[in-house]
Amino acid sequence: MNVEGIGNKMMDAGFQAGGSGAASVQRQIRMLQKELNQLGQKKELTREEAEKKKELEKQIAELKQQLQKIKAEEAKAKQEKPKTEEKALQGETGKGENIDEFI
Repeated sequence: MNVEGIGNKMMDAGFQAGGSGAASVQRQIRMLQKELNQLGQKKELTREEAEKKKELEKQIAELKQQLQKIKAEEAKAKQEKPKTEEKALQGETGKGENIDEFI
C-alpha cells in the first residue's frame, strides 16, 4: 500500500475532472473524507492503515486551508469587480465631459 502520493493523485483527479477553484477542492476533500471514513469504520488498523489515516487527515486539513484561501480570493475579486467596472465606465464617459458644469 502506497501512502505517499495520495494527495497528488487526488489533486490530479480533481483538476482533470474539469473543475477548478473551490468546487474542485471541495470535491477532493469529499473524496479524501470518504476514504478516511472507511478507515474509521475499522475497529483496529494496521500500521500502514494508521499511517494512511494520518496522511489523509493532513491532506484534508491542507485542502481546507486551500479552500479558505480560494474563497477569500473570490470574495476579494467580487468586491473589486464593481470598482473596476466603475473605473471603466468613468474612462468611457471621459473626464472632460463634466467640465461644462464647472464653467
